[in-house]
Amino acid sequence: SLFTWFRNKFSSGYKFGGEVHDFIEVVCVMSGSAGITADKDVHILTAGQMVIHEPNEFHNIWAADGEYEVLICTFKASKFPRISGVYSLYPDELKEWGDIFTVAKQIFTFEGIGVSGILDGKTAQASAVVKRLESALIRIMDADGVSKQSYKGGSAQNYIKIVTEMDNNLSAVRTSEQLAELCNMSVSSLEKTVRKYANAGAMELFNIMKIKRACELLQAGNSVKDVAYSLGFANPYYFSTSFKKHAGVSPSKWARR
Repeated sequence: SLFTWFRNKFSSGYKFGGEVHDFIEVVCVMSGSAGITADKDVHILTAGQMVIHEPNEFHNIWAADGEYEVLICTFKASKFPRISGVYSLYPDELKEWGDIFTVAKQIFTFEGIGVSGILDGKTAQASAVVKRLESALIRIMDADGVSKQSYKGGSAQNYIKIVTEMDNNLSAVRTSEQLAELCNMSVSSLEKTVRKYANAGAMELFNIMKIKRACELLQAGNSVKDVAYSLGFANPYYFSTSFKKHAGVSPSKWARR
């Protein structure tokens, strides 16, 4: 199921708000360089490199050094390998990735960046371009060009430390002051670091991580009430309100998926 598919250039001053969604996102840098946040990992991608965000993985993107161009595709798949890391594409693979999108623009209808339908008489071609997309991804992921190394420079280490402490204290932390103390940082340094890599406030990111864990617990069969209290919410009603704000549906509806 295709959701969005677009190619665009962004200036060095462009800022994207980090997000979480329950489908796969493939980000390929076509030119320039881009910083990528993927849960606890931070990557710097240059032209010809790709990351694949798994469902419910918090992610963000920013300009690492001036203008950059990316080709992004989001979709759901009944079966998809879970292999994280940075993929380095050969020149012919990068060209193929761009060519597939060029063909797709002549077959699908779009509303902004969203794939909204198929042009009349193009059903067979649409099936073929999806198969071509699948084949290209399989070839890239089957190759030996994946790197598990994340970016360690600058304040990225502090960001990783902050996210690790968040993950380890989902039910205990209530304020940014408590979180800063756990990280041995000032509140201003904490907020500055999180804003740089997640483009969100520290407690905003913390709440996103709590909702992500809630999704996992609900899918494992835990009740809404148990999940709410296990993650430190004052009551199930407040948890349900917060969950729906971030996930788009109520926790009970999510559990029935």
